Amino acid sequence: MSDILPSFVIQLPVPNRKVRKRWGDFFFGVGLVAAFQRLGCTARLQTQDEWARADAPDEIDIVLKGGATYAPRDGHRTYFWTMSKEFLTREEIAAGDHFFVAGPDALERIRERVGEERSSLMLQAFDRDRMGPAEPGEIRDGLRFVGIARGGMRTVVQWGLDTGTQLQLWGNGWEETPAAHFVKGHRVDNTALGALYRTSLAVLNDHTSAMHKAGIPSNRIFDALACGVPVITDDVGWYPDDLRPFLKIVHDAEEFRAAVDAVSAETADDCAKRLAFAAEMRERHSFDARARQFLEIAQA
Repeated sequence: MSDILPSFVIQLPVPNRKVRKRWGDFFFGVGLVAAFQRLGCTARLQTQDEWARADAPDEIDIVLKGGATYAPRDGHRTYFWTMSKEFLTREEIAAGDHFFVAGPDALERIRERVGEERSSLMLQAFDRDRMGPAEPGEIRDGLRFVGIARGGMRTVVQWGLDTGTQLQLWGNGWEETPAAHFVKGHRVDNTALGALYRTSLAVLNDHTSAMHKAGIPSNRIFDALACGVPVITDDVGWYPDDLRPFLKIVHDAEEFRAAVDAVSAETADDCAKRLAFAAEMRERHSFDARARQFLEIAQA
């Protein structure tokens, strides 16, 4: 094994640099680059219009898989990381060197196409520089959801409406829905998201139909738990064992109401256990942990 650490390029599903800050994938990539740099590796980002650019012949590409088909660069190792939908083209399957998948069911299906040696489980992650528990004296309040209305209504928000629960919403499209009176803002700057989460009574979460089909838990769950707050979420079919005790997994409005009551009545011991787990997450589920896993495969 060479003593020289590999260089990585995070290939983003973002169209171009002009719009990069509108995409969560960009900030995801920023956190991963910083984690590689803490390991001593060279790492950088490229948007879709830059995918073919090469600064060095031995760079390893990490493709954050989105809807666009990625054409691997000649002579460069290519790793695909699938985190929301498991669609990969025949060309991507043929050209990829390793496939990382954020849920075990989707991983098994991809392994049927690429084999076990070319595939690994790699869960979602969070940025330890942006996500962390509340500071002493910060007050936690509000059941908060950050996300777009997605053309109508989100399941977890509908349950809030059905139960007469007071919510706090940030995101576009809510003004045209029955939840309009809950809107607090249209957009949350990524640098402010951690503060918004860590001062929540609980963070609300749901999943897209593609994530339900793939059985892949949302990145929002990792962010919120890293901030030391409870998460009320729909059921995506699978959650990591270490996360499950700190999730309120609900299936209907009645269970949603019960979850809100439980969060409101939690004890100091409950809070202490969750904060202790938030500290453990820095080792298990931060971008640093994922960067180490990439590095292990690259050096194998």
